[in-house]
Amino acid sequence: MIHVLKPFTESVTALRGNIFKAARIRLTLYYIFIMVLVVGIFSGILYLTLEKNIRDSVEENVGEHRMQMDTIRGTTDRLQFTLALSDALILVLISSLSYLLAGKTLEPIVKVFQTQKQFSADASHDLRTPLAIMRTDIEVTLSDTHKTPGQYKKTLESNLEEVEHMSRIVENLLLLSRLENEKKIDMMQAIKLSVFTEKIVEKFEEQARAKHITLTFASRETGSIFGVPTDLERALYNILQNAIHYTSVKGKISVEVLRHEDNMHVTIADSGIGIREEDVLLVFDRFFKASNSRNEYAAGSGLGLPIAQEIIQAHGGTLALQSVLGEGTTVTIALPKTA
Repeated sequence: MIHVLKPFTESVTALRGNIFKAARIRLTLYYIFIMVLVVGIFSGILYLTLEKNIRDSVEENVGEHRMQMDTIRGTTDRLQFTLALSDALILVLISSLSYLLAGKTLEPIVKVFQTQKQFSADASHDLRTPLAIMRTDIEVTLSDTHKTPGQYKKTLESNLEEVEHMSRIVENLLLLSRLENEKKIDMMQAIKLSVFTEKIVEKFEEQARAKHITLTFASRETGSIFGVPTDLERALYNILQNAIHYTSVKGKISVEVLRHEDNMHVTIADSGIGIREEDVLLVFDRFFKASNSRNEYAAGSGLGLPIAQEIIQAHGGTLALQSVLGEGTTVTIALPKTA
């Protein structure tokens, strides 16, 4: 008996473990119940109407009472069989369509759940790594009683770097949460995009000189956009920081502002290490870090581009990225032009 019930028990256990499969089945049953109720009521009304019409027609056209009853009984029996068969076929069709519809209904929820699950796992991994480094450093330091003050200082400095790294991750996560839930319409103002972008580029000149990178700025348009200056500065900062970070010594970075139809464009092109074609569509995923060749340069949390994209989209714009591995990357920001 136990062996006979084992497959059933395993299937129930698996169903409990998959909350979305269970939800899909429950939703399917709800759909079927509603449709069966509707079809049942409709069939009942149809049967009563046709049965009355049959009875009235037979009584008018058939004279003998016994013949009337036989004719009515035979006709209603066939009607009942036809309605029952039709309802059974409809029930099978409804069951199949209900299961498909339940799957379509839950599809966005499943996608969001999986994204959040992956996001939580990635966030945990990125926070666990610096904690593990700090713990190892502290344990090694405590186990060695012959360390010099300089060695203790080095351990503390290393731990401070990891603390700052975790702080940046937490700040970025809080920023993403704010961007998703807040609307800053009252904080928006007209921004001369060319002047605004040039000031941000100037903040990176020292970093560019330190790596002997040629950083240039050009503008063909002085039009304005409507936005939150602090948020737009963060978006441009993240993109430029990536460009500086992933561009090799003596490389080139160009920033250009121009008008394209009803949009203002900011194009940031670098001669850096680039991104593999299969990774280009993934760079806006939170915590995503591209191929191993790019990871050699990686020091961030993988949140810079997702934050930039969230900000640009909140301003009604788009952020596009094109890249060739070993040749460079071009990021194009498009924002609605106001004047």
